[in-house]
Amino acid sequence: MMQDLEPRSPKDYTEEMHADAVRKLDDENRVLVDFIDACVLLEISRPHAYGLARKDELPGCIRLGNTWKVRRAVLKKFLYGEE
Repeated sequence: MMQDLEPRSPKDYTEEMHADAVRKLDDENRVLVDFIDACVLLEISRPHAYGLARKDELPGCIRLGNTWKVRRAVLKKFLYGEE
């Protein structure tokens, strides 16, 4: 049985993952951030975040084929109240 390589729960998120997600969020050249980075920053599980995204309750989420991304500026404003 193959093990899921990406963490699913906030308790599995490391400080390194959080620092990397913050770096990506602060990168002005990025328009989108990975869904897992948004989960780490919001401290919510991936399954919960997918549910919120499907119900359009997580701001800035867009679906590109089978992949979810989050608009960097919207996520930053949601987290910090700024653009």
